[in-house]
Amino acid sequence: MSTKIHQVSILIPLILLTLLLIVTEVAHAQLDFGAKAGVALADQKFEYEGIELDLDIELRTGIGVGIFVEQPLAPHLGLRLEALYIQKGYQKDFSLTNEFGTILRTDTYHVRVDILSMNYMVSAALASGTYALAGPRLDLNLGVSDDFPGGAFPQALKDEFKSIIAGLTFGLGQDFKFLQRGNLFIEAQYYLDLGKLYKRPPEISEEASLKSIKNRSFALFAGIRL
Repeated sequence: MSTKIHQVSILIPLILLTLLLIVTEVAHAQLDFGAKAGVALADQKFEYEGIELDLDIELRTGIGVGIFVEQPLAPHLGLRLEALYIQKGYQKDFSLTNEFGTILRTDTYHVRVDILSMNYMVSAALASGTYALAGPRLDLNLGVSDDFPGGAFPQALKDEFKSIIAGLTFGLGQDFKFLQRGNLFIEAQYYLDLGKLYKRPPEISEEASLKSIKNRSFALFAGIRL
């Protein structure tokens, strides 16, 4: 638990600094400011010791909302700082059958991972308004919840979930000049996690079958840039 507190204490000043930079630069009207909202599609990859298990999990649909500032570096090239709340996790269907194998009812249960992402990306744009994004990312795990009967994860496992996860973000978008000052845009982002939500601690026996859990997700947004 002390390790988690230490990890969070490191990330919180970075988050506050990023938000302060966003507010300060927008106040001085030196940068482009943007806000966006959309849907996030996510699942999780489970890795086991010595066995291959197909858990038959499905993409979970959540929300994503964020703000960003973008500093021009050169014609058609910029640097974006982005703060994003996004929901990750997965969903799984369970079917109730009778003795003949006929499905009587199917229930869907969800795992939700609340994430605050800090993205630091380079943007490259074409004259047509099409642009690409790429850069490093830090995720702060705000919490994991689920509606599985009895819970999807034992508490001892949840206590080992990482508080901070590093990753990379890649994006592709299109600006539309509908406003006198500013653009509307649509944007897709893919999140490649370099770290894992859970990694089996060294002190736990290797006979424990679950080695790791990794978040996988992408998102679709619509927004405004001023």
